[in-house]
Amino acid sequence: MKNLFNVPAYPAATVILMRDKNNFFEVLLLKRNSKLDFHGGHWVFPGGRIDQVDYQKAAPQNDEITAAKFAAARETFEESGLSIKTKDLVLMSQWTTPPGYPKRFKTWFFLSCAPKGQVKIDNQEIKDFQWYSPEKALDANNQKIIHLPVPTYYTLESLTSFSSSQEALTHYSLNQPVNYG
Repeated sequence: MKNLFNVPAYPAATVILMRDKNNFFEVLLLKRNSKLDFHGGHWVFPGGRIDQVDYQKAAPQNDEITAAKFAAARETFEESGLSIKTKDLVLMSQWTTPPGYPKRFKTWFFLSCAPKGQVKIDNQEIKDFQWYSPEKALDANNQKIIHLPVPTYYTLESLTSFSSSQEALTHYSLNQPVNYG
């Protein structure tokens, strides 16, 4: 039997895409295919593992955060069809799955304003998408309409104190990222 306390945490990245709407802002959530073994059926931000190509693009800086930005942009395009620039990503937090789980990730969470354009999902890995205010996403989760992973839930909860995407971006660009795990 595999010792789950020796499972490595793979580097990953995700992006909280925000858009302003009247007197509030919304974030993009994607519904993962329920057949996927990691967070299948859950609503998440676009993101995924940092691949070798991301490290190669980050080679001049040779640091994981730069590679994470490339991964975040690549995964966002793959999962939503939206193209974002790495220079526009603001580091918000870093979450590491605790030991004892069969799959573990060390995930960098970035904020960005959503670019213009329509969301296009592949209907394979991603089955649906929705723009939610942080409050409405939390309410939908609490009413069991959608299912949010713990890091997504707490990220949304932390965003409820802001009234606009610019306010959130300014706050996190001026403060150190929060490290969970």
